[in-house]
Amino acid sequence: MPLSKKIIMSKASTSISFPPFQTPVNQKQKLQMLMILFFILGIVAFAATIINEPDNFRKKAKQNNESHGNGSNSVNNKVEIRIDTQKEMHQLGKHFNKHGRQMGFASKKEYGNAAFKFAQQNIKNLQSKIFEGYWNGSGMVGKEKQIAIVFDNKTAILDKVTGQLIDFYEGSELRGLINIVKIQ
Repeated sequence: MPLSKKIIMSKASTSISFPPFQTPVNQKQKLQMLMILFFILGIVAFAATIINEPDNFRKKAKQNNESHGNGSNSVNNKVEIRIDTQKEMHQLGKHFNKHGRQMGFASKKEYGNAAFKFAQQNIKNLQSKIFEGYWNGSGMVGKEKQIAIVFDNKTAILDKVTGQLIDFYEGSELRGLINIVKIQ
C-alpha cells in the first residue's frame, strides 16, 4: 500500500492526495551538488578576505601592475630621497679616519665630496640597491630611519628625515641597520 497524504475539506467531501516524495539522487547529482557547494564556499571565503583586508588585495594588484619584476614601485624612482648638501657629513673626521683613508682619499674634504657625489649619482641609478632601515647604535642618529645606497661595492648612508650624509664606505654590508626593507 503506497503512502500518501490526504487532505479532507470539511464542507466538501472532496479529498486530495499527494504521492510521497521519493525521488532518488544518483551519484552524479551528489557530485554536482558538492561542487556547487564548494564553489559557493570559495566565493564566500574570497569575499570575507576582501571585506576584512580590502587594501591588501588592491595593493598587491597595484604593485603587480607597476613593478617591473623587482616587486617594488621604486623602479621609476618614486622613492623620495633627499640629500642635504649644505650639511657636512655626520662625524666627517671620524668617518674619514675610519673609511676615507682606506678608500684612498687624501683629505676629509675630498672624502666628503666623493660621498655626496656617490649618493647623488646613485639615487637615480636603477642598478643601485636602496634600502631603508633603523640605526641600531648609539649617538645622535640612534634609532633614526636611514637610507642606504649600495652600488659597485660602496655604500652611502643618509638620514631619511634630514637628508644629512651619515657615512660612506667600501662594501655592501648594512652594519648597524635593523628592520631593513629594500626599496629599490
